Amino acid sequence: MKNISVRLLLVSTLTVFSLSAVSSGQGTTGFEHLRREVSARGSAMAGAFIAVDSGLDALYYNPAGLTAVEGYSGEATYTNDLLDFESGFAAYSQSAGKIGWFGLGVSYMNYGDFDETTSTGYPTGEKFHASDLLFTLGYARKINSFISAGINCKYIHSYIYKVSSSAAACDLGLLIHTPFDSLNIAAGIFNLGGALDAFYQYKDDLPLAYKIGLAKPLEHLPLLISVQAEKYTDSQIYFSGGGEFTISDILKLRFGWSNRGVEQKVDTDKDILAGASLGLGITADNIRIDYSITSHGELGAVSRFTVSGSFN
Repeated sequence: MKNISVRLLLVSTLTVFSLSAVSSGQGTTGFEHLRREVSARGSAMAGAFIAVDSGLDALYYNPAGLTAVEGYSGEATYTNDLLDFESGFAAYSQSAGKIGWFGLGVSYMNYGDFDETTSTGYPTGEKFHASDLLFTLGYARKINSFISAGINCKYIHSYIYKVSSSAAACDLGLLIHTPFDSLNIAAGIFNLGGALDAFYQYKDDLPLAYKIGLAKPLEHLPLLISVQAEKYTDSQIYFSGGGEFTISDILKLRFGWSNRGVEQKVDTDKDILAGASLGLGITADNIRIDYSITSHGELGAVSRFTVSGSFN
């Protein structure tokens, strides 16, 4: 009975986690933490960030973007997620001269504590915990004055109750700075790899993804626009677009929309907001503070707060 109740407990817990991961447009793979966005700036632009010179955020959006880091750079993000789950991201990167750029990042997802019950729903008086932990090592190099390439190597560990699973993966990214009106073109393959061990006897597949995108500052308006298309092997094609409006050297406003919001509509008044995102950035000297909020319709909203800095 105890073994059966534990298995039922894991099933019900994973169901809750799946609800939390709806914002990522997930299908049938595991290790959903690999899909979750890590920064306030990128999420404010609805994740349409693969072609943006993103610096440290490149450890999630496009490893080739690490070449935008100047000197030494550090970043930390806190996310207040759906269902009151909490997650965070911290990263560091620096240039190694002609060798290239290196970055190191760690992100976590804390699902909190849950009450253990028997197969009949009777509380045992005990609690269990669930969490994800992801480590990323990134490297990027400029092939020439126009093209940058990068790779991320990742290790993820997931824990539920008294069982755990881990996986290894890599991302490959390309970023092209074209000579045509500052247009950027980018493409990447993400989460190439597999599970190293399993929950019980089943090894989950990783959410393999293919992404392409464009980014361009407008000529007569202080606005950076970006668009992106992405395809996970277990889902439809998602499209997203975003903008970053520079009000002054200190303040930037951001906005975005993704058609992931279509899957989050449940025929309520909040459906109109599903997939929309807003944010702002404040820069003082070498420190930047970013905030974003992303709507998931009736499910609620996700808020992210990022502090970053660069030093020579």
